[in-house]
Formats: sequence, structure tokens, C-alpha cells
Amino acid sequence: WMESRMRLSLEVRHTQVLLDLLDDLQTVSSAIVQPRACRIQRETNAAGLAAECDLRWLTIRQETPR
Repeated sequence: WMESRMRLSLEVRHTQVLLDLLDDLQTVSSAIVQPRACRIQRETNAAGLAAECDLRWLTIRQETPR
């Protein structure tokens, strides 16, 4: 296994957009994507939300031919 830890930062209008994105990441065929934590806060102009999510991206390490 290889593990990459990632932080996703984005601004969205509705929480459903963030939930749909996290669901879409579950369909990545080359990896297992595990959301670990998300922090969401309302933007100061109240036009949307700022979100920051920590993810684990797991892939299988391919053996190199000898």
C-alpha cells in the first residue's frame, strides 16, 4: 500500500455540493479515498461555505520488474 494524505480546500454554495464531491471520490477506480475530517464555516459575505477536508488516498504499490 501507498498512502497519501491530502487536504482539500474549497468554497461551495451548499453543503450538498461538498457531500456530492466526497461521494464522487468514492468512485475513483485506482484508489481508496477515505475522508477523515472536514471543517466547514460560513463565509463572511454569507454567499457560501468554506470547507477544508483531510483525506487519505490509498493505492496499491506495483512491484517493479527485476
